Amino acid sequence: MTDAAPDPGGEPAEGGPRAVVPAGGDRAAATVAILGFSFAMGTGALVLPLLALASGYDAASVGFLTAVAALSQFGFRLLLPWLLGRYPDRGLIVASAVLIALSYLMLMTTQALPVFVVAQLLQGSARALFWTASQTHAIRAGGTAVRSLAGVSVVSSVGSIAGPIVAGVLVTSSLELALFVGALGGILAAGVSARLHRLDPYDRPKRAGRPRVWRRPGVDVACWAGFTAGGWRAMLASYVPVILQGAGLPPVIIGSLMALADGSAIASSTAILVRPSHHVRRAIDVGVIAVAASLASLPFGAHHAVLAGALIMVGGAGSGILVTLGPALASESVEPGEQGDAISASGTFRAVASLVMPAGVAAALSVVALPIAFTVAGIGLGLPALIASLGRRRGVVGGQASRP
Repeated sequence: MTDAAPDPGGEPAEGGPRAVVPAGGDRAAATVAILGFSFAMGTGALVLPLLALASGYDAASVGFLTAVAALSQFGFRLLLPWLLGRYPDRGLIVASAVLIALSYLMLMTTQALPVFVVAQLLQGSARALFWTASQTHAIRAGGTAVRSLAGVSVVSSVGSIAGPIVAGVLVTSSLELALFVGALGGILAAGVSARLHRLDPYDRPKRAGRPRVWRRPGVDVACWAGFTAGGWRAMLASYVPVILQGAGLPPVIIGSLMALADGSAIASSTAILVRPSHHVRRAIDVGVIAVAASLASLPFGAHHAVLAGALIMVGGAGSGILVTLGPALASESVEPGEQGDAISASGTFRAVASLVMPAGVAAALSVVALPIAFTVAGIGLGLPALIASLGRRRGVVGGQASRP
């Protein structure tokens, strides 16, 4: 395998995964499951920070609570290659939906710090399990990786749009009511995903004499793209609502603005689904720049709802590119038996960013104001991915790229 990774927009390579999943019923069940889980996740993205603030926690505490979920997500990401090699991805999807529903039901009873921490641990575990398992399930259903993952991204973005909008309306009456509706989304996802077609666990090849999967050509770029995407999602679920609330925007407007992020992610993912790009790495660079610029600029436009919405839409479009093309590039850059490992690796980088970014901003608040910390975080989020992409391109041009 050379440094020039297979085109994720092309046909599956010979010997690649076959279409082993019955198309109709499985696709419908997967769609409903993704909608339910992403709705639940989108609900929490708005409600959990506001619930923490209403319970007396300060902005730094919101960041650290979000980091707790990211830590849990990171731990499960490390376990996912092992889990995918031993359990059907259907079972992992069911478990994740149960966990996210349970986290909301716990917080409906009390917002005591130990319960909040446990709920965040469940949140992080659920996200790690669901997104990797749903992506591997989609890819193994046949077709190209880009089209399969673009479909997952579009459906998940629809649910993530509905979640903040519905929650933004409900929180005006009760934060607990919004949590209950989010839990219903998780329960729906658990029930429907149990009907998915059972696929055998991955038969993982041994790596003797080969570099770790995240260092492979193509996978490395995909991993850093995942880092950027994970940082965006973490900030959207923690400090973006805090920034917007501090600017004086009401919860309904905040929920609607956050929904714009997923709306623009739908647009970019749909564009990829309809017409896959043949310049995958260039598109990834564009997505990274869009996310970084959006976050870095948001504190200065938060007081103007229209400007804040425009910036959030730019970041959302960039994230839609990254969450679609990043895992696709990773999966198409390795052998079929290593697809789970490659997708897990890119997801692990997302989890690292989910942990580092909120915790880093929280720590920085002891030195600088939130807008400055937020801007620095946005810039820092995009640099590693751009450096990795530029370095890989120079290696390709100079013929110096190493073989895996």
